[in-house]
Amino acid sequence: MNKEQKRRDEIMELEASNYVGGLQKFEALTLEQLETLVKEDFVALTDTKKHKPTVNSFLELMKKYPDVEAHGYVIGADREDYRLIIEGLVFLGKVEENLAIDFKKLCKKADDLRVEKNELYSWWG
Repeated sequence: MNKEQKRRDEIMELEASNYVGGLQKFEALTLEQLETLVKEDFVALTDTKKHKPTVNSFLELMKKYPDVEAHGYVIGADREDYRLIIEGLVFLGKVEENLAIDFKKLCKKADDLRVEKNELYSWWG
């Protein structure tokens, strides 16, 4: 795993000063950013935790629907548990039927799942 926190933060447009206790949340990780993070080995396609989908599963949905974004948190390089965790997905805008179907299919086991006409949201704790 790539431990160049400065580069990871640059890709994600995070400020080093916003880390609290070595952790920083992110709200709107784009498809392009996630693809770069995978390519540069900041996160593996097979990464998962608990009953959450793999990073690859999130990425595939985001490729199909590029306006879907990921949210989660990162742990800084000064901690042993340095990592990037995707906790879920979000989409704001008019929700088309195919997107809603695919989103619900991927996120059916989320701890929090919202499917509205203008918003999709999932979160795994």
